[in-house]
Amino acid sequence: MKPLVIVIHGLDHARAALSAAAELEQGITLMSAPNACAYGGPAWFEHVIALTEAEIPGVLVKSVLDCGSSPGLALGAIRQGAENIRVEVSPKLRHKIADIAKTSDATLFNSPIKALDLNQVADPLQACRDWLAKNISKK
Repeated sequence: MKPLVIVIHGLDHARAALSAAAELEQGITLMSAPNACAYGGPAWFEHVIALTEAEIPGVLVKSVLDCGSSPGLALGAIRQGAENIRVEVSPKLRHKIADIAKTSDATLFNSPIKALDLNQVADPLQACRDWLAKNISKK
């Protein structure tokens, strides 16, 4: 079963996604915006997830930090404790980063992930409700 992934661009998006998931009693994966590791960093993303989980408890949440195409950012995120990261690199680099990730119990994602991206969505909460309801029925 593939996870339901929502790309967030800040705290308000995370709140909307978790609120919709709570209403539908559905676990979700929150993925940071593309290359968010470069401008927000692992600590920022972890803080957004933790705040949202505290405000809207009871939803099973996974999070994935997008590191763009930077192996250095990916390795830095692993060192800082990120559990799930996404990075687009060559297969050779991917293998090396994956080996390092395993030693830290981190998971590495590389392939495109089907997701709802909340960037420039006028009503994030309604968009999440609609998208989750549509995709829950496809499971």
